[in-house]
Amino acid sequence: MLALGVVGCVCLFHSCDEEEVYHYSDEEEVYHTVTVCNDFDESPRVFKTKVAEYTYTLRPDSFFKKFYRYYRDTDSVLHASYAGYYVFLGYSDTKGGPSVGDSLTLTMDRDYVYYELWREANTYSFTLYKCLDDSVVLLTQHDCQEGNYVDLSVNVEYVFHDGKRYENLGYSQTPDGPFEKRISVKMDRDYTYYNRYRSIGNEGNEEQEDDNEEQLVFVSFDLNGGWGTTPSAVLVTKGSSIDLPTTGFYNGVSNFLGWSESKNGTLVPAGYAPEGNVVLYAIWDSTGNVKEKTPAGE
Repeated sequence: MLALGVVGCVCLFHSCDEEEVYHYSDEEEVYHTVTVCNDFDESPRVFKTKVAEYTYTLRPDSFFKKFYRYYRDTDSVLHASYAGYYVFLGYSDTKGGPSVGDSLTLTMDRDYVYYELWREANTYSFTLYKCLDDSVVLLTQHDCQEGNYVDLSVNVEYVFHDGKRYENLGYSQTPDGPFEKRISVKMDRDYTYYNRYRSIGNEGNEEQEDDNEEQLVFVSFDLNGGWGTTPSAVLVTKGSSIDLPTTGFYNGVSNFLGWSESKNGTLVPAGYAPEGNVVLYAIWDSTGNVKEKTPAGE
């Protein structure tokens, strides 16, 4: 099991020197600023606050983020290349210094400069077993990025197997429960869950065939160079259509087009019905132009 911490973290800084501290004033108002630097943004981010407001709260917009490295070519055209998926560790008031916190309340009696600390995110494993009578069968094992979510819910309350009727009790981290009908797991470590079925007899359905037993498939999402909120991975019934997410994620260089079963493949159609475990990749247009950061679907 991997543990979160600053051991082995990569501290990433933009060249943010003392002369880059920003200060504003005019005849009527005096402003102080908070300048925030990291290794990815083309220039430091500057927040201007009136002295009269006294305090300013500095916090990240997300603790998990996909970053791009921006650069300009000889014609001054801005380009971006994917840098990776990172976890926010906090702010430092000196280059290479320790974190002083991940949310800061600042008294705005002067100008401030802070440096963001990030480390590359881990990949964790989500494993699901099916428990039927005395048998324990592996249903799926899937790799998920740290900070993403896996959502599980009971879609079919009863199934038939070998002429017997079973009740779907739900999910638990142990084979014997307690069980829940719906769970949402944030991937901060490796997780193992069990889907337990309890035999309740055939109840007059001796001729009921086994082919109505629910077959589940694991669908997860990859923003494929985008950032924002990665849609939760879900378990769905094999062959049933699912609603594909279209909002909550971005790409600074392209517009969202849809989802594909491969990183550069064709788009899956509306009413997409997965037939097996699958990773769906966000597909972005390939114009290469830097565009306004707009949520997908808007």
